[in-house]
Amino acid sequence: MINGGLAGCHHHQIQSLLLFKNEFDSRSCNRRDYFNGVQCDNTTGAVTKLHIPSGCLTGILKPNSSLFGFNHLRYLNLSHNNFTSSSLPSEFSNLNRLEVLSLSSNGFTGKVPSSIIFHLYIISPSFLF
Repeated sequence: MINGGLAGCHHHQIQSLLLFKNEFDSRSCNRRDYFNGVQCDNTTGAVTKLHIPSGCLTGILKPNSSLFGFNHLRYLNLSHNNFTSSSLPSEFSNLNRLEVLSLSSNGFTGKVPSSIIFHLYIISPSFLF
């Protein structure tokens, strides 16, 4: 069973979410908005869905981001945030359970590594633009 918000999230997963948020300037996002898009599996406590509202994250998504430690993530929507123009980190391929990915309107540049899209069921049509 999966709940919204932080209900059912293991405390290590909550700490990782806070680390991820703190990697960016998130002053334009209040805490309630930030965690509304989180879902965790009640059995394992692992984050399975992450939907960060538009404009909550400003900065560079780095290859060593704590985002890439969410090994049970199945749904990720970071669209319409304010990531600084950069190439898409190949570390997205570490999220090997990911089924849905939307990164549109973020300014990512370059090609999408095939290792990222290999196992996806749904990918946003405007993936990088």
